[in-house]
Amino acid sequence: MRNKIIELAKKYDADIIGFAPADRFSKDDKIFKVFPETKTVIGLGFRVLRGLYRGVEEGTTYYQYTTMGVENLEETVMPFTLINVSNLIEEEGFVAVPQRRNQLIVNELNSTNPEMDYTDVVDGIEAEHQIDFLNCAVMCGLGERSMINSLLTPEYGPFIRYCFILTD
Repeated sequence: MRNKIIELAKKYDADIIGFAPADRFSKDDKIFKVFPETKTVIGLGFRVLRGLYRGVEEGTTYYQYTTMGVENLEETVMPFTLINVSNLIEEEGFVAVPQRRNQLIVNELNSTNPEMDYTDVVDGIEAEHQIDFLNCAVMCGLGERSMINSLLTPEYGPFIRYCFILTD
């Protein structure tokens, strides 16, 4: 099953695939609030093209990073991969709960997502649980936590976006 998941995820553009057994997480982790029967967390990493940062570094264009490196990946490519891999998991008789970052939900009060207009952010929603994406990425072996609290991967450095599937 693991090999089928890796093969399909790569077919749909995932660059890094990692697996974490649920016992790596604390009993209070939000993965269990989202899906109490979680046995495995599957992490999918998608590289951000290095060229998309060039305009930002050179001060010539900024929108390509946000449109292609963030919006296109997180709103088109990653959900498509999540759905296809989740379909495979459920066809095999398991439950798959895809998890993509919701840019509008920030669990901490009076905090903002720097990639969003702060007026669009909904602070401290109790009913909506969002997993700790960075923690899950580290637990799944996608990379390491950096000193500035971002993910660093051996393959792509900080140029990575990621999503998850919780499954039983």
